[in-house]
Amino acid sequence: MKPFICFLLLSVSGMAQEFQFQLTFEDSQGNRDSLVLGYDPSASDSLNQSFGELNIIDSVRSVGLDVRVTNEWMQRKNGQTGSFHTKRKITYKSECEKPSLNIPIDILTKNWPVKVTWNKALFDTVCHQWTSFKCNNEYLPSDVLGSCAGSFFASFLNEEDSTLIGEDNIGLAYTWSGEEEHFYYSLNDQDTVSVFWLQFVYPDNSGIGELPSKKYFHVFPNPVSSILNLELDNEVSIFSSMIEVYSFEGKKVLSRPFQTELNVQQLPSGFYTVSVTDQSGKKFISRFVKE
Repeated sequence: MKPFICFLLLSVSGMAQEFQFQLTFEDSQGNRDSLVLGYDPSASDSLNQSFGELNIIDSVRSVGLDVRVTNEWMQRKNGQTGSFHTKRKITYKSECEKPSLNIPIDILTKNWPVKVTWNKALFDTVCHQWTSFKCNNEYLPSDVLGSCAGSFFASFLNEEDSTLIGEDNIGLAYTWSGEEEHFYYSLNDQDTVSVFWLQFVYPDNSGIGELPSKKYFHVFPNPVSSILNLELDNEVSIFSSMIEVYSFEGKKVLSRPFQTELNVQQLPSGFYTVSVTDQSGKKFISRFVKE
């Protein structure tokens, strides 16, 4: 297989949808495709024509690159075939309210790797800060460690402008309840469709409460290999403050009194959240990547 590139461009709509954005995918040969995803409290998991959702299950897949939202992966797990394919999916969710949700993104290409690029400013809000593009459908946090083929695991859309998915990420897997899951399926016993996930996460699911404004709290360098510097706004009282570090799966891995330097050299490589709690009990949140 050759490598493919996928660009993720996002824009908020002022239409009926409470939140929506456009994703544009581009592979290494310049082939492009796009989706529109979002959520609304009046939407549903099934297709809804009032949101412009059309079932294209019978349409021939595009040559070079084809991207769709489908229910093929889940249906095939249950010994059935999918019932819908669409380029536009608005699903049920209310702004900053439960439930959290995953939207499957089926990608068919032979032109790897895939670069996913987006406008992170759209996700720099309390309600969207935990939105991620992931290689599996495990919710954050989890008591079960999710793992994937290759180096890509997940990217928070408010933290980075892009992420790279390579050919080694095909056949993604994680261990859940002792079973191995593979996020792909075969198309006509010839081509492999890889399944990735866009995840909206309700802030309280993080295990660390609401995410406050980031202007108060900054960490650097990011990514970091050994010493992480913590910088707080003068408005934050650090008297009796505590630092807590959580893994991507929501497990607390460090807890200690506040200090401006934090040695994270012993932590495994991956995504982490660092939380500082001041004397009033207010939490200040930032994230970092351990190399």
